[in-house]
Amino acid sequence: MQGCDFELYKITLIFSEDALAKRMTHGGRTSDGIKQSLERLALYKHMNTVKVDTTNLTVPNTVEHILKIINATGLKP
Repeated sequence: MQGCDFELYKITLIFSEDALAKRMTHGGRTSDGIKQSLERLALYKHMNTVKVDTTNLTVPNTVEHILKIINATGLKP
């Protein structure tokens, strides 16, 4: 992105297997889709990113947590 000033923050939102299954079931996903997602869940833990466990967080709490990560660098979003 030449000519654009930006700061990249690599953040991965993760959660427990139970939370993933519940969220996907609530969202109308199929049992096969849920199974495939559960199998891939562990891969996210190995990504070179800051992890935010959202299992017990609301959306506003998650946003607050991400903003704290960004602000910890000394930069404003």
